[in-house]
Amino acid sequence: MKNKEKHIRFMLYFITVATGILFLGAIGIFLVILFKPESLSSKALAGIYLGLVFGAAGLIALISFYVAKLSKIRIQIDNSNEYFLEPHFIYSETELTKEMDRLYRRKKVGLFASFGIKDLQSDILATYGSNIVKQLNEMTFQTVCDYCQHHHSVIFGYSILDDFMLYKSDNDLETFIKDLVALRESIYQKIETIQNLPTVLIQIGVYERKIIHESSSDVVKNAVYARKNNPEGKLGEDIVIFNEKLVGSGSEGEAVQELRRALAEEQFEIYYQAKFNLKTNRFTGAEALIRWIHPTRGLLPPTSFIPIAEQNGMITEIDRYVFTHVCRDISKWERERKRLVKISVNLSRGSVFDTDIISFFQEVMKENKVNPLLLEIEITESMAAKNPNFVSAFIKKLNEAGFSTSIDDFGVGYSSFSSLKKLPFNVLKIDKSFIDDIEFDKKSRDIVRSVISVGHALEMEVIAEGVQSSKQMEILRKMELDLIQGFYYSRALPCREFEKFLSNNSFENKGDN
Repeated sequence: MKNKEKHIRFMLYFITVATGILFLGAIGIFLVILFKPESLSSKALAGIYLGLVFGAAGLIALISFYVAKLSKIRIQIDNSNEYFLEPHFIYSETELTKEMDRLYRRKKVGLFASFGIKDLQSDILATYGSNIVKQLNEMTFQTVCDYCQHHHSVIFGYSILDDFMLYKSDNDLETFIKDLVALRESIYQKIETIQNLPTVLIQIGVYERKIIHESSSDVVKNAVYARKNNPEGKLGEDIVIFNEKLVGSGSEGEAVQELRRALAEEQFEIYYQAKFNLKTNRFTGAEALIRWIHPTRGLLPPTSFIPIAEQNGMITEIDRYVFTHVCRDISKWERERKRLVKISVNLSRGSVFDTDIISFFQEVMKENKVNPLLLEIEITESMAAKNPNFVSAFIKKLNEAGFSTSIDDFGVGYSSFSSLKKLPFNVLKIDKSFIDDIEFDKKSRDIVRSVISVGHALEMEVIAEGVQSSKQMEILRKMELDLIQGFYYSRALPCREFEKFLSNNSFENKGDN
């Protein structure tokens, strides 16, 4: 954004000028004290010293604030490389909602739009490659940027759901809709210049902010929901304005409402599936898995609600819910002097691109007094394969914060061994699909043996998931696998049952019979 770039230049000028003023002021006061000390009383001297100290401290604090702000802006610009042909400053969803709150406090009105190209990160990416995706994003970015230059109180960002977000401090919905139509047509005109690209569809959802105490996060979610759930089935062709009837118009809408209520009422429970170490014959870890204890339908698996959460921008809330409750459980185990093992937590694509996620982890761990060495963060191979540079930098930050990291479902995301070398994971988890027929299929055995060898060569711990029989376990043990997870040892258990299982089971220290 050009306005933001001007703001950055202003901050740099300010820091330079302020530092110069401080330096010259210090020299001036020093000269006064040096050459005319007899004309100044001790109180005057003390006042000058004190004023200089407080002035310097205040100016240094202000300079530090702006330096930190510039550093954060620099990170946002670097992160944009994953989406655009050139680096840009653009708000993430987290930063945009903060700015939305600031604008809303001033004007008490607001209009929000979520818009993006349908199937951008699925069909278009798979067919035409990442460069075309970036080119499409670049064209959209430039069009929206031009719009913002000619309108006051307008901000925009790019979200983890691969859509653009536009917020305007205004209540003229009719004019806003006309602007969006014009924006869409401008984007279409630019896209038409790309040769051999079929017609793309731009979907737009709009939300009018009316409720005083409504959070900006809910505003975003409602617009995203409107964009993806046109009741007339004309997705993307018409601009869809959110209303309560839209949410209640189908089973998915009802599910979204139920999901939000379930998070608020903490209807979800964390289950733990143990990991067995073949070197020590001990359970040394577990994976945290979420289950929905529905008030009328009972226990629901993740497959019944995770896709809805992903489609409606709620997946990061679920990730944070799981991490928070895992930390609470670990803290409870420590207080009760229960056995501790490392717990792995799955992280969605949305959370990986959430700029505040690591600081959130650190706050939750501090609140519950949990050591990061007791936690492991799992990221899927497909996620790492699509965004290798960003994921590599993210993993390094996690490692610096004390976490170990694991690449999950390895073998289904088309990563090469050479790309694996560039990703600083600590643990490699072999996907269940390679384990299912390991007893009967030589190719599966050869692949698993190769993956174990490569993992060890890269100094990674290797684990196989989905192990269901003693025969599979024995084959993997001979291959010198490190860890096993699967029904052969234990299904996923609620917290209390998991505690009992760790304290009394038939597998440990018995040669695994």
